[in-house]
Amino acid sequence: MLLQGNQGQVGKQVGQNLTVGLGETSDMLVTELNARYYEQNYRGNTYFLSVAAAAGTAFVGAAGGTPLLGIYNPAGSGKNLVLKAATIGLVAAASAAGQTQFRIYAGVSALPTGTLTVPINANTLQASGSVAKGIVNTAMTSSTAIQYVTTIGTYYWATAAGAVFSAPITWDAAGQIIVAPGNLLALGAVTIPTSMTNDASLFWDEVPV
Repeated sequence: MLLQGNQGQVGKQVGQNLTVGLGETSDMLVTELNARYYEQNYRGNTYFLSVAAAAGTAFVGAAGGTPLLGIYNPAGSGKNLVLKAATIGLVAAASAAGQTQFRIYAGVSALPTGTLTVPINANTLQASGSVAKGIVNTAMTSSTAIQYVTTIGTYYWATAAGAVFSAPITWDAAGQIIVAPGNLLALGAVTIPTSMTNDASLFWDEVPV
């Protein structure tokens, strides 16, 4: 199929048939009519999990660990979980000097048998429709150890500073990680400085395999 176009603007009239516009190096020019994530969300394919003011448990991807959040894609689900974003926010500062990294872990795993949460559809805002099994600040009993993938941010506080400021961390994953059927993804803090609590969220699309 041959796709051709004209360089530069050829018209603005509503309702007319237009030739595709091209840039100076024959690149197709694209302008977003809707917000970046609108289409998948509107089609009902976007889901999220969140937790507020969680007193976390140190998590390094070990079997049966307790992350802030996790999503498991059951074998045979027929969908890929395509990670779009992960966020972390500080609620209560540590009461003593310390630091920690917030990391994403992922890998093949058995289905966790601990307390599971139904993810929320980002369009309907109802807890229904997802193939994923959610974990919200609870032990992933029976899960397999999963590997370190990436660090999305760090938190550090020193008593000498006398004050602490921690802006929310938002990692725009943009599909860099796909949780295929039979795999698990989790977000957690490597250590938990005394008294620290966190908000956290995961957003993903569910796309047919």
